[in-house]
Amino acid sequence: MIKLPALRTALPFALSFSIFTAFLAGRGKEAPRQIRRKNIGIVVAIEMDAVKEKYGDPVEVRNVHGYKVFVYKTESYNLFFLNSGAGEINSAGGAQVLSSDFKVEMILNFGVVGSLTEDIKTAQLCVVEEVIDIDFGSAGWLDLPAGQHPEYGSAVMKTDERLLSLALEVNPDLTRVRCASTNSFRDTESDKLAINQRFGADICEMESAGIVYTCARTDVPCLLIKATSDSLTGGGAEFFTELNRVSLICFETLDKILKNLG
Repeated sequence: MIKLPALRTALPFALSFSIFTAFLAGRGKEAPRQIRRKNIGIVVAIEMDAVKEKYGDPVEVRNVHGYKVFVYKTESYNLFFLNSGAGEINSAGGAQVLSSDFKVEMILNFGVVGSLTEDIKTAQLCVVEEVIDIDFGSAGWLDLPAGQHPEYGSAVMKTDERLLSLALEVNPDLTRVRCASTNSFRDTESDKLAINQRFGADICEMESAGIVYTCARTDVPCLLIKATSDSLTGGGAEFFTELNRVSLICFETLDKILKNLG
């Protein structure tokens, strides 16, 4: 029988020996590598068919605050495609959901747009550098220039310069543009020319201001890749004819950028 003083000595020794033998047994075995995927949000207004054609079925579809979010996973990324629907209110709410609920590190957007100049042709790929919310006005209140939100020093809202530069590295043929964001579908040549002359915009669509404004408020960088579905003289008929084809062209470019994010 071990006497009490000896037991006090034996217990620590036995414990230390067990730890040492466990350490030796574990040597040479690598712990499983933990993959830390980046969370990336993509706001999609009406072009989800292009995503499904390229990526197939999602691993999961979530319903979050009234939005459908299609989840895809790659080796490096968790991709959350939020189908916002058309319009600035929808896109702003969608960007907020991606930021708050999915903790994304960046928000991307791709989609079709209308051209406001003869220089931007059908199916031309563009990267948005500047956005103006042309429907916003403060006349009689703050009397700021048309399109200028009080939080900004001008009517121009900029996208993230680093992501914009990366997009141009991946595809140097992208045309840098100023986008007129509006809540109305603009399909007449006279209307398009008037927007171009007043705001100096190259393209128009219905979601960019909501995305860029929300990303600025939530401190999430954003990148917008667009392709022209209807030319300066084209209208609704050309838009519907070209929608699917041009959406896929646009998403192919966004997919290449995704693969080069690092």
